[in-house]
Amino acid sequence: MSLVLPFAGKLRGLAFGLYGLFPADDLGRVITRDPGTPQFLEYDGLHRFALYAAVAYHLGPVAAGVGMQLLDSAQGSLALTEDLASASIPQRTLQLDLLPRAAFDAGLAWNAASWLRFGGSYRGAAQVGLSLPADVNLGPLAFDLQLQALSFYRPPTWTLGAAYVGTGFSIDVDASWLQWSQAPDPALQATFTPSTPILPNLSSGPSGVKLVDEPVVRVGAEVHLGGPFSLLAGYAYAPNPVPDQTGPTNLLDCDRHEVAAGLLWKFGDLIGFSTGPDGLLLGGQYHALVQRQALKTDPLDLYGDASYGGSLWQLSLTLTLRFGGGA
Repeated sequence: MSLVLPFAGKLRGLAFGLYGLFPADDLGRVITRDPGTPQFLEYDGLHRFALYAAVAYHLGPVAAGVGMQLLDSAQGSLALTEDLASASIPQRTLQLDLLPRAAFDAGLAWNAASWLRFGGSYRGAAQVGLSLPADVNLGPLAFDLQLQALSFYRPPTWTLGAAYVGTGFSIDVDASWLQWSQAPDPALQATFTPSTPILPNLSSGPSGVKLVDEPVVRVGAEVHLGGPFSLLAGYAYAPNPVPDQTGPTNLLDCDRHEVAAGLLWKFGDLIGFSTGPDGLLLGGQYHALVQRQALKTDPLDLYGDASYGGSLWQLSLTLTLRFGGGA
């Protein structure tokens, strides 16, 4: 769900935008019918909320905007108690709460001339994870288990771009700097603390993987073919931030060459509500994942050497309706 609201009158030039992503299903529900009957439960996927609000102001050839994105992380607790004498489970509780996390964005655009535009933006880091402490009591054995995992991370990103807009041809280029080096350790963190001194305390260590900062370069163009049709094309190169996987970890990521093309058909107001011109865009993308090898330095590595790569295809059909002005 999204909303863009431009203001008029004394607030002319100011606009407010709101975007929300909400789960269609329950976040999670477990119902116990008979506490004495063992059950097997599978929890597959946590539906997440996302909310983005932004405000922008346009004054002459300059426009600026700021925004805030709210994501949610899951934090909860698990408790399990078993009574061996009666072969029953008197307590089992799983609780998950959603905690909001904020990410800050900002952008600036400048129309230097009718045919030349410049822009820049900053996207703050966004992080979503799971924290689940567990208290398990199995009679003679009781232990605490702490689990922490990172399920999503977007690095701080700086972008600069420029665009040339002609009568029958336009082209734009931009470059981004992704600060992957600020990412937290991607490994699952687990701590096992038993109640008996017979068993040792166990904990997983960091993966030792340090992501590296990488640039992403993009270029796109639009050529007017005559009449209502235009041809669009674009290319992007995105190197991967994962170092060579020579150790025990297996984070499989590749450099990407991304190619896109589309055919745009602009037409008048066919529905009687928009001010046009409306448009229908048939587009496609091809992502080439550059083949990469993981050569292990330890001959006794459990997984051994690996080779990975591939390709991705995507087709899209987009209908655009314009309200409140021309092209």
